Amino acid sequence: ISSKDFFDYAYQHSLDTKDYMIMLGLAYGMAGICQHKHTLNFAKKLRKGEPEALVNRSWAVCFFGDVSEDGYCYVDNKNCSWERVRKAKIERIGRKEEKYYRYRLLDIPLLYCFYESRNFQDCTSYKEYQAIIQSDISYEYYSEEEKKFITKKKKMLVNTYRTNLVRNAIQHTGSISYYQVKAKTNNGEKTVIEITKELENQLLEQEKISEEISNNLKRFWKNYGNHIISKYECKLTVPAGNPLRKIELHEKLCQCKILLLTANYIEGTIITQCLMECSGCRVLDRITEDKHIYQFATINDIPVVHIWPQETSSFTVHGSFLALKAALSRFTPKYVFSVGVAFGSDTNSQKLGDVLVSERLVFYDSFNKITNGKLILSPDEVQLVGEEILAGCQFLKNSRPPVQVNISPSRWHLGTMLTGGSVLSDPFEKNRLIQASKNMGYDIIGGEMEGSGVYFACNSGTSKIPFLIVKGICDWAVNKNGWTFVSLKKEERDKIKDCVQAYATENAFKTFYYIISQISL
Repeated sequence: ISSKDFFDYAYQHSLDTKDYMIMLGLAYGMAGICQHKHTLNFAKKLRKGEPEALVNRSWAVCFFGDVSEDGYCYVDNKNCSWERVRKAKIERIGRKEEKYYRYRLLDIPLLYCFYESRNFQDCTSYKEYQAIIQSDISYEYYSEEEKKFITKKKKMLVNTYRTNLVRNAIQHTGSISYYQVKAKTNNGEKTVIEITKELENQLLEQEKISEEISNNLKRFWKNYGNHIISKYECKLTVPAGNPLRKIELHEKLCQCKILLLTANYIEGTIITQCLMECSGCRVLDRITEDKHIYQFATINDIPVVHIWPQETSSFTVHGSFLALKAALSRFTPKYVFSVGVAFGSDTNSQKLGDVLVSERLVFYDSFNKITNGKLILSPDEVQLVGEEILAGCQFLKNSRPPVQVNISPSRWHLGTMLTGGSVLSDPFEKNRLIQASKNMGYDIIGGEMEGSGVYFACNSGTSKIPFLIVKGICDWAVNKNGWTFVSLKKEERDKIKDCVQAYATENAFKTFYYIISQISL
């Protein structure tokens, strides 16, 4: 009798007699030999609320283990779902004890079988992909036949994961045009993406980072979500100002030693409220001129002007460069600070709300050159900034802010920042810029969009004005509105994004406040 005939016979016998122990043996046996149709049938039937999910011990034990003292009493619920079980299986294939090597002979083919029963739609985790790659199958007591079999199944799993991860990465990537080539077809030419080994590795790295960011957001929201919504939702409306006459602008500006620049609506709103609190007043004096808002406040008796451009970015019509040029043509402050939000670079060492302080700026969209898909930065694109200010800010080298700054549990990060006039939301492009900077010896701490405008405005006159970029991390330049795990409604996700920006901006302001309280004016 052939193995196929035997399986057909045994399978039908188990159905007729409802002998689930036979099914258990079949499940192990068939998965250990081949992806038989009955094996997939077992897997497909193990669904929440269906009879097989309650009593089919074959797949329950294979994939879920004994979840109670009565091994026959299995219920697929939120406490023991396929997601949880998959994690347990992935963890087990990394164990080094001898018994787990024997389990591995079944775990890997059974995982493959169960994935196949779900059309491999779950093979999308980079972390699991790495766990499978790293699973050791060099066990000395495997027979040659066993080793050959498990090697084949592992390779099939790895290839399936890699294919899915690369496909997802291409869909998530905004632009990989330098890898697009013209391919001839029967109907002419067609633009396709050439998946070189280099590109495949970069796409896999991108999926790794995207997964880390997603996990980072979930952890952050679990720990701080309620606090952020409750504290900042009520702060998203800009307070009214006290309008002054335009002829008073010159006199007011000449008193100011500090020029503070923001960009977007949330930054301007939160900074306004912070300045009101510092000044001990209900409204700030306000003048609209040069198509920008000028607001006046005092911090520890130091006159400060807050300039709020009408557009974000450096070189838009009403962006940071022209806003600063107009202001600096009217007066000369001692220091300029750009305060607001930025993207972070490393989810392992940084958190949302951490504050970035510029030591250098790398201009990411001015003189970039691409050769064979590799980004090359010119040394002219890297500039030291804020040296005069930072000379009095040695405390920034300690990543833990002092208690009086009150931005716990956030940290400071002093270093090199990317800056440019275009929105950087393509993870592929971000990674290339970070790598290109690293090739020049600079580790990137994050980036933003106003620094290049501030740099050229502060360095275009006869006298250079020292400036510093101080910004809180509100995203990772990847999936900027990626709060789908919290809400499926766009308006709710937008509110979360705004509240996180408010939180990051306030932390940046507190850092700015501490800096000017410590330096000589």
